[in-house]
Amino acid sequence: MKKLIRLTESDLHKIIKESMKRILAETYNSDLYHFTNLEGIYGILKSNCISLMLSGDDEYDDNDEVVCLSRTSNPYIGYCPNTKYDLIFRITLDTSKMSSSIRRMKIKPWSMNNPRTTIDYWNGVKKIHSVSDYEERAYENISPLDKYCKKIDVFPLIKGEKFDEEQIKILNNLKEDFPQWNNYFSW
Repeated sequence: MKKLIRLTESDLHKIIKESMKRILAETYNSDLYHFTNLEGIYGILKSNCISLMLSGDDEYDDNDEVVCLSRTSNPYIGYCPNTKYDLIFRITLDTSKMSSSIRRMKIKPWSMNNPRTTIDYWNGVKKIHSVSDYEERAYENISPLDKYCKKIDVFPLIKGEKFDEEQIKILNNLKEDFPQWNNYFSW
């Protein structure tokens, strides 16, 4: 037996209003990660900023400059920094702090690097259908970084390997060059 539910216009208005509040309040508030190489980490720590970079994705993204971030903390999935020293640096970021205090900060999912991502046009509007949960993009500099950085981890390029003597020397030099960041380092 079907049961009939009667809603007034006022009831519908209240349901829509509550639903919109919930949708607008939803934000990604877990940690996000930025991966870089030795050269990149020197620039980042010196400037205390993860700066916008040209994306090269202007065909798919209206913004030419972005900060690439990741939802996954695994340094062996996705981006692999080009480095002759075989070191991967992972900066863990507090997304809640970034979203609440960096003016105009927008963090959006991005996955044009995934070959299974598709683009459709509906009434002249581009719609991107993402299959990846890894990449996020920020459209503002992340500065001052020390306000949003939780920690900086270092990994060898190949999973399971140990740091060699040259890498240990490089990491010790990094600590000496940036003593103000020593509490953030983990390796």
